[in-house]
Amino acid sequence: MRFKNIFTYILIACISLSLIGETGCAIVSASDLENWGDVVENPWDTTPGSISPIPDLSMDDKEKPTETEDPTEDTGKENTKLKTFRKAGRVKVKTAKKKKSSAKVKITLKKAVKAADGYKVWFYKTKKNAKKNKKVLAKVTYKKNKKTFTVKNKKLKNKKTLYICVKAYVKIGKKTYYSKKWSVVKRVKITKK
Repeated sequence: MRFKNIFTYILIACISLSLIGETGCAIVSASDLENWGDVVENPWDTTPGSISPIPDLSMDDKEKPTETEDPTEDTGKENTKLKTFRKAGRVKVKTAKKKKSSAKVKITLKKAVKAADGYKVWFYKTKKNAKKNKKVLAKVTYKKNKKTFTVKNKKLKNKKTLYICVKAYVKIGKKTYYSKKWSVVKRVKITKK
């Protein structure tokens, strides 16, 4: 059925071109279309001797092109790392300490979060603000996975009270994933010396 349609279209085109005085059109028989590797004259090109291969129209209508892999899709190792990270759950802060005059806070976790690449620490002046995640005093990112680590921010100097919330994060390719929940609000123990 397709061969007949192709032949009909080519024949109509040739007749149309010949009626308006164009030359260089060749009639193609159905037998010429049996071998798709053949090269025949192009009925739409009026340049003498011009040729072009017959297009391959043999693809079935139901055939779909092969789907290519999404370049942003995670590899197996990355998927395993993300699954491990998500299973670890929320961060559990054991202690948080600082000297009043210092800008550094030493944080100790009950255990480091598996597969994490680091931690995001937010500081608040009151426990109420910390619970509602409002009026953040300072935001610090620690880029290593350790059970005990120290963060620094000049806004933490000379504060009488401080509260912290911590989240772990992991980087997979260009994306960053965080713990679903913040840690329980923890008060920072502040000493004079």
